[in-house]
Amino acid sequence: MLQKNLNEENTEIKNKAYELYEKHGFKDGNDFVDWLEAEKETGLRSREKRRKRTQNILFSIVGLLGIIVAILLIMLFRNGPTTERSEKSVSDLKVMMLVLDQKADEEIVAFGDTHFDFDQSTLTHDAKIQLDKDVRVLNENPKMKVRMAGYTSAKGTEDSNQ
Repeated sequence: MLQKNLNEENTEIKNKAYELYEKHGFKDGNDFVDWLEAEKETGLRSREKRRKRTQNILFSIVGLLGIIVAILLIMLFRNGPTTERSEKSVSDLKVMMLVLDQKADEEIVAFGDTHFDFDQSTLTHDAKIQLDKDVRVLNENPKMKVRMAGYTSAKGTEDSNQ
C-alpha cells in the first residue's frame, strides 16, 4: 500500500513537471533544469528577504520594549514629590473622623481649630476670636453635647510635639 502511494505521488510529480515543460516551451531537459534552478534561487532570495525583514521587526519590538522598561524603571525609582500635610488638611481629617463616627441621634457641628502660638502655651489671636464664637454658639444651645479632640501641631519636630 505504501509503495502504491509513493508510485502515485511520483507519477503526479512527473505529470506536473511535464506540464511545466510543455507550458514554457523548453526544447530539452537542460533548459528545464536551468529554469527550475532559477525559480529555486528566486524563492530562496525571497525567503531570505522575509527572514531578514522579520528579524528586523523583532529587533525593533525588543528595542521598544527595552525603552519602555527603562522609562518605567526611571519613573519607579525617581524621587517624586513627597506629600506634605498642611494644617488645613489635618484639621479636615479630624472633622471627617468625627463625622464618620456620628451616632444616629447626633447632629454634627464642627467648630474651627484652636491653635497655640508656636512653642508657647498661649493662644494665637485668631484662636481667641474663634473660641469666642464657639462659646457664643454653646451658650445659645445649652443642651448641646460637646466632643472635643486634641492633637499635636503639624509644625515642629516630633520631640517638640510630645
